[in-house]
Amino acid sequence: MRLFNLIFLFILLSGIGFAQATSEGGNVSGANASAEADSVWYGTCGQVYPDPEVPLSFVAVPSEVECMPVNTSSETCDDGIEYINLLFSNSSTTITSLSRGNLSALDVFINRTSESASNTFVFSTSFETNNYGTITGVPTTYTNSQIASVFRMGYLQDQDGNIVIITRVVEDEVGFNASSFDFQLMLPTMNMTNTTYYVTVDLDCSEPTTPTQPPGGGGGGGGSGIPVYNQTKPEPEVPTPPAVNDTSCVIELYCQEWGPCEDGYRYQTCIDLNNCSTIEVYRVEECGEIVPDEPEPIIPEDIIPIRVEPELPCWPLALIILVILILLIIYRRRKDKKRKGIPQ
Repeated sequence: MRLFNLIFLFILLSGIGFAQATSEGGNVSGANASAEADSVWYGTCGQVYPDPEVPLSFVAVPSEVECMPVNTSSETCDDGIEYINLLFSNSSTTITSLSRGNLSALDVFINRTSESASNTFVFSTSFETNNYGTITGVPTTYTNSQIASVFRMGYLQDQDGNIVIITRVVEDEVGFNASSFDFQLMLPTMNMTNTTYYVTVDLDCSEPTTPTQPPGGGGGGGGSGIPVYNQTKPEPEVPTPPAVNDTSCVIELYCQEWGPCEDGYRYQTCIDLNNCSTIEVYRVEECGEIVPDEPEPIIPEDIIPIRVEPELPCWPLALIILVILILLIIYRRRKDKKRKGIPQ
């Protein structure tokens, strides 16, 4: 289904410039924000179903938008579902590990400056997965819906460096064309050529809970059955980024101290002091091993050596004074005798 109204699906939120305490407001990304039919991006959307998962692949054609159903095997979750992630990879290789994507590598893959990955994935968030752990610092963007930007997508790479686009399944949110979707995202094509993508479902079932007897006992009606997707706890609400060209609220970011250096990167969490947007934003930079300066040792006062001058004995001074007195007495007597004419 070729649609030329890509502008509704591919309006992106971007333009947060990082500073220690201030930032520019939100802007519309130039990547894939036109209705022309020569975009390098491919749009997809659809519903998920609890039926057994079957291998799913499709060809992403530049500029086109297609919707499709995806089976998730969620019927195996007897106690409900915590979350479902959909992974779209340009490789049929089984995914064994995931890490945050390298935007420079994706820019080369796309090979179009105006629609580059760097101009598209302008946020950084974390994605929790069941099979690959929690991945932090993931380049992130949002595709537009008519109510709120709830369709989040992140750029990852698998163990071989292949592209993996991740999106969290939501439940019947209004998408770009006023229809209800469980997922909606964009996929890059390689230099405006058709690109095959393979879908992987990352499913996390709820843990079983022990039922409790209501106070007062007694029976009661009510039925029971296998939980289905719309009976699980709702997805947490994704904060709405600032509206395009909205100058009524100025984003003012305050960034906390840098975290420790891990795997060559360190992160800094930033918050919006004006509450224009409550999206958790990270700053990421490369780092090496940081060896802190060793502080000078502090010597407690009770063990600091104190120099004590030795006390001189008193008797030498007394002896000197006594000698002086004797000499004075002798001198006086001789003087008196001389004055009286007494021979000495």
